[in-house]
Amino acid sequence: MAIMSNLSLISSVAVLSLLPATLLSWRRGQSGSSLLFLVLLLAALGGVACYLILRVSDGWDSGFSFTLWVSVASSLLIFLLLCICRREAERLAVLLLPYLLGLSLLALLIDQVDGGAGTSVDLETWLLVHIVGALGAYAFATLAAVSALAVFLQERGLKKKQTGVFSDRLPALAVAEWLERRLLVTGELVLGVSILSGMALQYINSGYLLDSNHKTLFSLAAFALIAIVIYLQWYAGFRGRRAGRWVLVGYLLLSLAYPGVKFVSGVLLT
Repeated sequence: MAIMSNLSLISSVAVLSLLPATLLSWRRGQSGSSLLFLVLLLAALGGVACYLILRVSDGWDSGFSFTLWVSVASSLLIFLLLCICRREAERLAVLLLPYLLGLSLLALLIDQVDGGAGTSVDLETWLLVHIVGALGAYAFATLAAVSALAVFLQERGLKKKQTGVFSDRLPALAVAEWLERRLLVTGELVLGVSILSGMALQYINSGYLLDSNHKTLFSLAAFALIAIVIYLQWYAGFRGRRAGRWVLVGYLLLSLAYPGVKFVSGVLLT
């Protein structure tokens, strides 16, 4: 009981750790506050990571709320590295951080209602590779989707010749498109590793490569769609809001494959 109480407290602190960076991202003229933003982003990642480390002390949790928590942590990690490598990426925070804050609040709510615990799983080598690949792919896809949304908003503002609430907080249109394309390619490569490791794991456990379940079908559909979008972006001049819509569709398919399946099996069917 004491352990559950401590976890509940630490999960609340993990949610609160996201607030400072989220609020800072909404300040106008964020230039000049890069170091402070990175520090607050690192603090947010540390808060979520501490909670996850305590949560996995008894084994990897397969529950829906834990899936949300690790998705938030992996997205924060990739975003932090991206911001260090390219400062303009910080301006994606105005869209990304409220989204991650919402996911963490949902995870916290589920933890409070039903404990949020799923089946504990022992991590074997191929399973670990598959999990890391899936988390990495979903994190890159999340950032690519946020970049696509930024492209959509900036392009719409330019066409209407209006300055929206996000215009001066988001990266410039050319920067957002650059980020979208690179993140999409990287995410596709990592997703490919996840799919291949999943096939290897399936073959070891059952003797065949693919299991025709919802997770597999949605993952393959997302991989195929993203591959088509990447090809059209690089070789057919497919960009702007048209490309952004399909990037968001690919992200939806990947969300259905990973947290979506966990939600159905761990929440709706229990």
